[in-house]
Amino acid sequence: MAQRIFQTIEPKILYFGTPVALISSLNEDGTTNLAPMSSFWALGWTLMLGLLDETKTAENLERHAECVINLPSPEMWKQVEKLAPLTGKNPVPELKKKQFRFEKCKFEEAGFTQLASDCVKPYRVAECPMHLEARVRHIHRMGGEKLQALGGGVAAEVEIVRAHADEAFVKNMHHIDAEKWSPLVYNFRHYFRLADHELGKTFCGSRKPTRGLLPTAHPRPSTRFSLPYLFRVGCLPLLGITVTLRDRHWPAAACGEASKNTKETTMQPRFLAAASGAGDSVFRRD
Repeated sequence: MAQRIFQTIEPKILYFGTPVALISSLNEDGTTNLAPMSSFWALGWTLMLGLLDETKTAENLERHAECVINLPSPEMWKQVEKLAPLTGKNPVPELKKKQFRFEKCKFEEAGFTQLASDCVKPYRVAECPMHLEARVRHIHRMGGEKLQALGGGVAAEVEIVRAHADEAFVKNMHHIDAEKWSPLVYNFRHYFRLADHELGKTFCGSRKPTRGLLPTAHPRPSTRFSLPYLFRVGCLPLLGITVTLRDRHWPAAACGEASKNTKETTMQPRFLAAASGAGDSVFRRD
């Protein structure tokens, strides 16, 4: 291999390629705020969410310690981007006035459907193939000159209390099908998906990759997991299983969305792997 030549650089952001999440949090009036972010990572059942101080999400989590981490598929990037210039803060903070505008009903604005959660008050995003209901354990103050120039930030430590996955990604009732699942990846402010073939698998011998196509993004049946072991850094091993099928009728969404009939499945996957990571705290918008 040719010798590398290195340069000393100071990029404005450090998004080396991390998954995008849509964070649902509870507003003062009981409606649900929705905000995109890529600054999160996971260990066990616990996630750390990086949030700028002036965001509505940070304010909401301080007041009401519940949220949902919704994981969109790559096909949803245009809907995710519709949320980028929106803030739930009114009036809009001075640091955000040039790029952001206030919007109360972000679900409607981005074309998303609200879906009731099982254990927390904020709604889930029905179009996202995976949902992680969570409660806030601690909010940690973050430091650093460059972060302070952005207005300061916090790391919200949240514990997952329930996980849901689209049954289209469940393989043999025991696994998440890694050949179908790809997160939406945010790479230096550009949207990507995972490559269409795998390079290999940890702790196992090599096998022939046969990656399939992702399902299109639309409101879909979800798979609910009750698991003893949810996350490790960079992947999501899910263990333990009971399988039940039941129909549920969800209440109408707060911003005028129609109610939905959703079939939900609880199951025992042996292993689930999905990308997760940590990044700079700018793409979280509000």
